[in-house]
Amino acid sequence: MPESSPRILKVIPQAAISGGLLEVVLDNFELLPGEYCHCLVNSRKVTPVAVSKNRCLLRLPRTEDSTAVLQLESSGKALTNTVIFKTGVCLAEGMHLVSNPCIDPVDGSIILTKSGSRGQEIPVTLFRLAKDGELSEISVDIMNPTGLAFDEKGTLYVSSR
Repeated sequence: MPESSPRILKVIPQAAISGGLLEVVLDNFELLPGEYCHCLVNSRKVTPVAVSKNRCLLRLPRTEDSTAVLQLESSGKALTNTVIFKTGVCLAEGMHLVSNPCIDPVDGSIILTKSGSRGQEIPVTLFRLAKDGELSEISVDIMNPTGLAFDEKGTLYVSSR
C-alpha cells in the first residue's frame, strides 16, 4: 500500500464537454491485484478508457451542470481527493461548423454556420445564438459558409466554399 493517499493533481483540459476525453493526472495511485477502478463524475460511475499509476483517461458523460465533481474510486472505496472542473452545456445541435463561429461585438451573440457538403444547398446556413440560448435564423443566400469574422465597425464577413 502506498505511504500517502493517492491524489488527483489536475484535470486536462480544465473544461470539457460531454463525450470529451479527460486526462486525470494522478500522484501515488496504485491498483492492487484484483482491484478495479472507476471514476465518479457528479456521483455517477464512469469506467475509464485507460488507467496507469500516474494518469487516467475517461470520457465525460452527458451532464446538464456547468461544473463537475470528479473522484477516483477502487473496489467500492474512495481513493482520491475530489476536484471540480467546468463543463460545457449543449446550446445548439445540428450545426455543421466548417471553421470558426464568431461573437457579435454588438450584442455578444454567437454566429454559427450550417454548411452542407460541397455544392449541397441548405435552406438556412447562418444562425444567431443569443446569450439567453435562443437560436434564430439569419436570412442570407450563402451556399456552404465556412469562415466568419466581424470587422471593427461590426460588419459580418462570411467566406464560402
